[in-house]
Amino acid sequence: MALARTALVPVADKSALSQVRYLQLNPTLAAEYPGFTSFLNRPSRFAPLMAFVGGMMIGAVALWQRRLELASALHSGLPKAFLLLQTVAETAAWALCGLILAAPWILFAASRATADGPSIGLTGLRSLLTGVLGAVIGTAVAASASRERSLFKLFKNR
Repeated sequence: MALARTALVPVADKSALSQVRYLQLNPTLAAEYPGFTSFLNRPSRFAPLMAFVGGMMIGAVALWQRRLELASALHSGLPKAFLLLQTVAETAAWALCGLILAAPWILFAASRATADGPSIGLTGLRSLLTGVLGAVIGTAVAASASRERSLFKLFKNR
């Protein structure tokens, strides 16, 4: 305590020294840091779920634009299982291309982090992978909902 008083500016009034208070500078000293709880409560914790839902919507909308083509393929005798396989393979192709283009940027950004770069990269890749999976599932759901009987209505409204 005596050493702490050497940091004070000397004043003529000695009563000012009695107003000096000694407080703990860092109030978290010796307190436990709840890192895992903070990680679970971070704002981006819903990013994989939002990527999955967004991917499903993109996949479904991409296939919804082709519903006349799908109804025509079913009308010409293509089994629905083959149509489903074809559309899922097509969606997987463009979604994986997006994954291949985006993954290096995520990994580069994670490598620039000062601490825990691999964990940051894996957390970012998790959202990317769930988005790809959502696009494929959204396409599969939309393809399984396509019907041959809507061909003439779709053609007429075109």
